[in-house]
Amino acid sequence: MTKETINLSAFKDGVTDAVLEGSRSSYHPDMYYYKQGYDFGLTMYNEFMKLNEEEISRLKKKVGIDD
Repeated sequence: MTKETINLSAFKDGVTDAVLEGSRSSYHPDMYYYKQGYDFGLTMYNEFMKLNEEEISRLKKKVGIDD
C-alpha cells in the first residue's frame, strides 16, 4: 500500500467512527489523519442534523402541526 492509501484509509476510519459510532478511538496507526477524518465526520454529521431539523420544521408548518 502507498502512503497516500494509508492516509486516506485512516481519514475514512475517522469519518466512519464519527458518523456511525459516535466515539473516537484512542489509538490508530496513523492518528493524525484519523483525527482529521473524525473532525470532518463530526462536522458533516452536525450539518446534516441541522438540515434535518430545519426540514422537519418546514414540513410540520406545511401540514399545520405546531410544536
